[in-house]
Amino acid sequence: MIRTVTVVTALAGAIALSPQSQAQTGSLLVPGDITPGNYWATPEGSMGGYVEVCADYTCDIGGGLIRNYSVDGRTMVVISSNATLVNVARVNLTPVGAGSSTAPSGASGTLASVCDQIDTLMYGNPDGNPALTARQLEAIKAQIGTPDAQLLENLASAYTAIAANPTNTDAQNRVSTSARALGAGCGSVRLTV
Repeated sequence: MIRTVTVVTALAGAIALSPQSQAQTGSLLVPGDITPGNYWATPEGSMGGYVEVCADYTCDIGGGLIRNYSVDGRTMVVISSNATLVNVARVNLTPVGAGSSTAPSGASGTLASVCDQIDTLMYGNPDGNPALTARQLEAIKAQIGTPDAQLLENLASAYTAIAANPTNTDAQNRVSTSARALGAGCGSVRLTV
């Protein structure tokens, strides 16, 4: 695979420090240009965009490529601590919780007001401790005073069932269905398990 990459090193503050980011095409060094963490990627235009998180500078599939993302809408991108390079094409990256226009906004007590918390939880390792995930979802649900709280209740209930019986395929299917419904409610196209 032949790839042309423009190294962009003057963007350190634009992504890692500023809540507002700019459209990017090029390579970002970790941690010099961008710090590890969770970022919202939004495409620059209708063509969509692309992000690669790499463990080395070659970023080869089966080698240095940690994860790649096709960005057709608002997408959570995780830059892990073992990353050394992030390649971006036609994408804005904004730290999760930075309060930019790409993050969901909403009045206190609404689903939109807790979407960043939900996404951070779901992009961690929610299946590693389903009982803890259920408790964390319940705590987030307590912040919502609208009927949308039922979306969180459904997902928390499914994780509680998995904690009780990890081989419960019905509960596993409910986790998947509930996570997709909650993701749609938040407008996050990548909230899946």
